[in-house]
Amino acid sequence: MSIKILGIETSCDETGVAIVDENGKILGDVLYIQDFIHSKFGGVVPEVAARRHIEVLPVALKEVLEKAKCEIREINAVACTIGPGLMGALLTGVSFAKSISISLNLHFIGIDHLEAHINAIFLEKNVEYPFIGLVISGGHTSIFFVEGIGKMELLGKTLDDAAGEAFDKASKALGLGYPGGPVIDRLSRNGDPDRYKFPRAMESSPDLNMSFSGLKTALITLIKKENSIRIEDLCASFQEAVLDTVFNKLKRAVEMKRAKRIVIAGGVASNSRLREKAKSLSEEMEADVFIPSPRLCTDNGAMVAYTGLKYLQMGYADSIDVDIYSRWKGIEIGKKIRTALFKG
Repeated sequence: MSIKILGIETSCDETGVAIVDENGKILGDVLYIQDFIHSKFGGVVPEVAARRHIEVLPVALKEVLEKAKCEIREINAVACTIGPGLMGALLTGVSFAKSISISLNLHFIGIDHLEAHINAIFLEKNVEYPFIGLVISGGHTSIFFVEGIGKMELLGKTLDDAAGEAFDKASKALGLGYPGGPVIDRLSRNGDPDRYKFPRAMESSPDLNMSFSGLKTALITLIKKENSIRIEDLCASFQEAVLDTVFNKLKRAVEMKRAKRIVIAGGVASNSRLREKAKSLSEEMEADVFIPSPRLCTDNGAMVAYTGLKYLQMGYADSIDVDIYSRWKGIEIGKKIRTALFKG
C-alpha cells in the first residue's frame, strides 16, 4: 500500500514540513529558520516565534508538496509535534495540522518531539533496538533507554538549563551573538580546552541527571575577574565542561544498561567536538554510536513524519482533540490517547 505522511514541526523557532513515503523515504522536506529574527533579542521570543510559524506554514506546505510532486489529496495522514516545546509555537503547528486532518478526513498523529529526534537516525541508517538515546539541543538534554517506537525510559535529564541553552547564554555573555552553539564550536577549534577551569556539575552524583546553570555563573565570574582573556581558549574550556558533563552521564547509562548501541540526536549533536568525543566513547565502551547528519539534527518535519509513519503502520493514531504539552511526560501507547486503525 502506497502511503504518504505529512509531518509538521513547530515546537520552537524552526518551521519544518516534510513528506515521507511508506518506506521512510523523504519525498519533500522544507525548513524555515528564524535565527535572523531572534538574534537581535539574544534568544527565542515565544510570541514572535509563534507569529512567524503562522506566516510561513502555508508557504512551507505548498513548497513541500511541489518538492514531493504530489497533491494534498494524496496525503494519507498528518503527523505533528504536540510537545514538549513552547506552547504558542506548538499551538500554531497543531492547529494547522488538525485543520488539514479535519478538512480532508485524514488520520491525525500527535508526535513527541524528543522521540522524533531519536527517530531521525532511521531516516538514514538502520539501528537495532535497544539502545541508549541522547537528545541534546537548545531546549533539551535527556538520556533514554529506547526499546522501540513509543518505548522510551527516561534515565536522566538536565535539572535546569539544557546544553544548547548553556551555549547560547555563554555566547550572549561574551557578546558573540545568537545562536551561540555554532560560534562557540567554531572558536573552540583554535582554543585550549584546559586553559580555564570550569566545574563539572553533579559529576559524583549517582543518578544520571545533569546541571548547567552553574557553568554560566562560573563563566560570568571569570569574565569579571580576568583582565585579559583569549576568547578561543575560553570557548574551548566552556564547551569541554558542558560536553564532559554530558558524556560522563552517557557513559554511566551505557554501563547501567550494558548497551551496545548509542544514538545521539538534537541540534547540539552537530557540534564537532561532540562528534569527536562520541567516537572516543564508542572505542572505549565498544559500542556503536549513531548520529544523524547535521540537517536531521536540527528540528525538522521529516523526523516527525517518519515517527507518524511508524505509529500508523503499528495501527495507532490520535483523537483530533489530543492536547499539547510543554514538558516531557512520557509516551503512552495502546491507551485511551490512541485509537487502533487496523486489525490483524
